[in-house]
Amino acid sequence: MKATKFSQYLQHREELQFVDRPHWIYVVEAGIWATLIILGGFWVHNWLGTNFITPGLRAETAGLQSMTLKLTAYAALFAKWGALLYAVIYFINRVIFYLSTFVFASDRRLYYKTGMVRVQVFEIAFEEIRKTDINYGWFGRFLGYGKLMLDARFVEDEDLPYLHKPETFGKLIHYNNDLSQDINLSMVTNELRKGNARKEKIVTTAEVHDEIDPMHDQMDAVHYKYPTERDCEERHEKKHKEEMEETLHRDFDEATEKETDDDDPHYRKPVNTSSSFLKS
Repeated sequence: MKATKFSQYLQHREELQFVDRPHWIYVVEAGIWATLIILGGFWVHNWLGTNFITPGLRAETAGLQSMTLKLTAYAALFAKWGALLYAVIYFINRVIFYLSTFVFASDRRLYYKTGMVRVQVFEIAFEEIRKTDINYGWFGRFLGYGKLMLDARFVEDEDLPYLHKPETFGKLIHYNNDLSQDINLSMVTNELRKGNARKEKIVTTAEVHDEIDPMHDQMDAVHYKYPTERDCEERHEKKHKEEMEETLHRDFDEATEKETDDDDPHYRKPVNTSSSFLKS
């Protein structure tokens, strides 16, 4: 397997199948929210200045009223510069999330890595996932993104971020689960068929590509081939016929070896022990 920056998170003998990252809609959404926060802070600043600070400065106030005026002025400044600072921090945080988050899948597990300094990695085996749902939101179909929601059995359910190709991860999960279930079914069937009337072993064969290309849906190109009941009966009958012929040949050879009456003028030793009537 070619070493990548995701190899350190994979388990032993796992092959990397597909990698995706959050959609750029996160950056656009962060920019929109940051702009709205800044505009809201400036609006609160101007509203306090117009309705409280300016009239208070014009009137002759003293004592408690002057202290209220000072607090209002501080609140207006906090709304303005606090909103600006919060918007910048929020925007940088979402950009870091966009740059440091990846969702990738191996041939056995699904991984969700996020964080640049404080890295967190979430992993779940395909066999533990019972159901997958995709939420496209309001504009997902038009802008090309969707959120994959995982329904797991023994671990907490997880909602992945908005990705470019959530369908690919869903296909990989169900493809590997279906293949493993078919293999387990063949093994169980083989164990049940052992006994006196033992039949042919059911073997699952799958023709798949070495590397799955999600853009061409190669994971759907799987062909299963099972021997039919008629094929098993024909093979069993053929094997039984061969065993019967071998038994007849062995009995005939033993009978001819035990014949000791060579002085009998009517006795004639056969030339070829494999007579033609045995083959019929």
